[in-house]
Amino acid sequence: PVVKDLVQIWPNPVHNVLNIKAKKNLRKPVLAQVCDINGILLKQVTSHQDNFSLNLTGLRPGMYFLKLYNGYDI
Repeated sequence: PVVKDLVQIWPNPVHNVLNIKAKKNLRKPVLAQVCDINGILLKQVTSHQDNFSLNLTGLRPGMYFLKLYNGYDI
């Protein structure tokens, strides 16, 4: 499947909260991880909901990577 059809992520850039909306038939739970440019895990949340968010308050301005996983590892 094409990832862009499975999730919506906003806003970009993020100021405090990153919102994630997973497609209803996407296998749950969804694991969301935010890592810095060195690959160090900074924030993580696991959700069984279609809509959830990550509170990124306190992260310094910069570039981060968002990794999303579900039962199919995509």
